[in-house]
Amino acid sequence: MMPKPILLSLPRLLLACLLIPALMLPAACSVSLEREPPVRTAYLMEAKRPDTAPIRNPVAGSVVMGTVRVAPEFSGRGLIYRMDDARYVADFHHEWFAPVRDQVYSATRDWIGEARLFSTVLPASLARDADYRLDILVNTIHGDLRDAQTPAAVLEIQVYLSSIADREPRRILLASTLQSRQLLPEATPAELAAGLSRALADTLTRLESELIQALP
Repeated sequence: MMPKPILLSLPRLLLACLLIPALMLPAACSVSLEREPPVRTAYLMEAKRPDTAPIRNPVAGSVVMGTVRVAPEFSGRGLIYRMDDARYVADFHHEWFAPVRDQVYSATRDWIGEARLFSTVLPASLARDADYRLDILVNTIHGDLRDAQTPAAVLEIQVYLSSIADREPRRILLASTLQSRQLLPEATPAELAAGLSRALADTLTRLESELIQALP
């Protein structure tokens, strides 16, 4: 006759095999549920015209901000890093608070308004009443990390000022490419965002000078 203890131990062993994984499952699930989601940080480009900058007498004419277009590879929200001559990487955890297009549009509109280059800056809804139109293309906006010793913020824009008065054919008064390269103290997202803000202010300073030369 087989000893009874052996027969009784089999159900207990089977029960233990079933219960141990079941008890471990809630603990495993609790770990994944408590994992914190990735933290995203958003930045603004701020290009404020210096209060000490000279103000000229405005021309007798109004201007409207036309379109601001951004090259497709730089039109996303994430900061862009250039790692080598052919490779760009987007940072989805550090991004712009608003699209690059909107930030460049607002900064340029405010800048030329404060500079008083024109009698007035019209909203887009009154574009047909404007004497001049300013269009911008952002060619590149990125952090250049190809040289670890000299990281830099790089911004390049193309600007077009045209005369759109009804009394005469539309004429291009200014077509210019402006690039700014700002060295960074360190290669961090926060420093890159600050560097691109400086780059935008630098390009708008030079745009102001070129507009003064182009306007009658």
